[in-house]
Amino acid sequence: MSYDVTSANVYPAVSCYDPSNPQYLQKLGGIAGVTLALEAAAEPDPLRQRGLRLEAIAQLAAVRPEDAVYDAALYDRALLLARVGRHDEARRMADEFATREPGSAWAERLRQAVEMERR
Repeated sequence: MSYDVTSANVYPAVSCYDPSNPQYLQKLGGIAGVTLALEAAAEPDPLRQRGLRLEAIAQLAAVRPEDAVYDAALYDRALLLARVGRHDEARRMADEFATREPGSAWAERLRQAVEMERR
């Protein structure tokens, strides 16, 4: 499974536009989280960057486990938690991801990334 931002990930939320539909709002939360994370990566001001990352974490946390984009949101959330220094939470999210995708290369990559941010 690829966790890159692609039109395949964005299209489902856009194509089912219905703000009263909880699934739409969950998908939109995932898209908003990714957008904020990308904005944070380009932000030169460290305080603004941290604020954007925290907003992204909140948006990604709104994606529910039954949603098709949950694993991708969980992966991104773990990385962002590690980058803002919330290492224990990041490790828990990485462990949850590994439970959902046992033995995957993505789970190992996430574990390594979270550990690297801790140093």
